[in-house]
Amino acid sequence: EPSFIPRFKNHLTETVLKKISNEEIQRALKRTISRSNSNSMDVKSIDTKEFFKSSSKPGTKLFNDEVLSISSEPLIKISKSEDRAQSTPISSQLGKIPAKKKIKAKAYESTKSTFIFKPVAKDYDFIFEILKDPTGKMHTNGKYDDFYELTLDKFNQLRKLIRRRPEVNSATNINNIFRLSNSVEISIIGFVNNIHLTKKGNYLLTLEDLTGKISVLIQNNSDNLDYVKIIERTINDQMLFVKGTFNPGEKGRRGIIFANSISKIDIPTNFQPNTSPDPLSIALISDIHIGSKEFEEGLFKKFLNFLNGKSNNKNLRDIAGKIKYLVINGDLVDGIGIYPNQQKDLIISDIYKQFKKASDLLSEIPDYIKVFYVSGNHEPVRNALPLPAVPKKYCEDLIN
Repeated sequence: EPSFIPRFKNHLTETVLKKISNEEIQRALKRTISRSNSNSMDVKSIDTKEFFKSSSKPGTKLFNDEVLSISSEPLIKISKSEDRAQSTPISSQLGKIPAKKKIKAKAYESTKSTFIFKPVAKDYDFIFEILKDPTGKMHTNGKYDDFYELTLDKFNQLRKLIRRRPEVNSATNINNIFRLSNSVEISIIGFVNNIHLTKKGNYLLTLEDLTGKISVLIQNNSDNLDYVKIIERTINDQMLFVKGTFNPGEKGRRGIIFANSISKIDIPTNFQPNTSPDPLSIALISDIHIGSKEFEEGLFKKFLNFLNGKSNNKNLRDIAGKIKYLVINGDLVDGIGIYPNQQKDLIISDIYKQFKKASDLLSEIPDYIKVFYVSGNHEPVRNALPLPAVPKKYCEDLIN
């Protein structure tokens, strides 16, 4: 005969009760009661069918799916007085068995770490000076003479810079070279007028100064690899210093220079810039093109967050905190009618609304940062060099 207590495994659950037959329960109860009482007592039949019927109804939970612990004491104790009166139903006895209390886990709220942003630039006043503003002072009309004057001024300014090098002092004018009748070592400085790659892989370029033009050949061999790299990164209207051998032309042909050394204006390796004693920085941006489909608004907002110190990186917050000035160097907006069919590339086709959008975005820049706005070729200004400032009627929101 199966034993009642081992079948429960010391745990009484609703599932286990349903698996046990009524006859097994009655036999087990008889056996338990007889052991606990020395006097022999008759155990009346207990109607367990009604108990299981009530527990099997849908929606009825007598045990709340909890596990009940059964102690080693007898499951039901029946005294003599209770026996003389009436047997107690099992359902009422089971209800007296205490259920294990549920342990409630404490919920701890996550604490968000806050980053401290104390911009150094906020402790300093603005110190700047506008050296020259061409607005209202330009009297050019876009003719040939105006472009020539501009190019001439550029040539003279760059020549002053390159002549600071000691080796450039030997440079001569191009016009003087053509007077030579023999091969001789020479050096010249001039603007690049044209660069041409020959069939043999050599570079043939034309240099010009205020006196004339001359051809220069750079052979692409192992001895000239460094100079070839310089030529590959050179464009028209850049100034070069060339040393080489002049080969005069024969039968009326103009001579040519076979270069053995080439250099251009660059930052010297021992250059030490003048820096401010204050721990401040200037940020330079350009070509934002607000109003265009190509405008990366998400990236620009990340830049604004960077300026406001909203970064998880402490080094970036330190860099942002030192920025005192911001220079927008042209093309803040995409403009209107700048190139053919530009309308197809615009999401804001009104120049005033483009500046309004720009004003809304730039308003998020901290107040301690001074913004300088320089015109570009997409701004609504006349096509001149240098470009004048944007008229106030367009950027009134920015000024305010």
